Amino acid sequence: MYKLLRHHDTTAPSVGKVYHGFYSVGQHIAEKCQDISYSKQLKEAHHERWCYGGDGPFFCAAYMVDPEFIGHGQCTNKEVVEGFNTVVERIAILLEVRRIEEETGAFSEL
Repeated sequence: MYKLLRHHDTTAPSVGKVYHGFYSVGQHIAEKCQDISYSKQLKEAHHERWCYGGDGPFFCAAYMVDPEFIGHGQCTNKEVVEGFNTVVERIAILLEVRRIEEETGAFSEL
């Protein structure tokens, strides 16, 4: 996980790559680390970090639109699709609020 996080510590767009990297780490742990003594702790550490930030809507949306991952079947991954839709809905709401503010002025009703 440290290698993954260090690799993406950059100013270049990399949020989608973080989602893919966390997913890949989880797959590796599930497939290759079953027989090691600390397997349970490793899975728990990955899960806690994943829940902390790796699978949020923003990461899912970034993974969905990252050209590097075209063909990865993002549209068949419920978590990714729901995250993408959440971000699109939030952007639509924000745009509508900004439009209303431009028409009426910010805080005009207060």
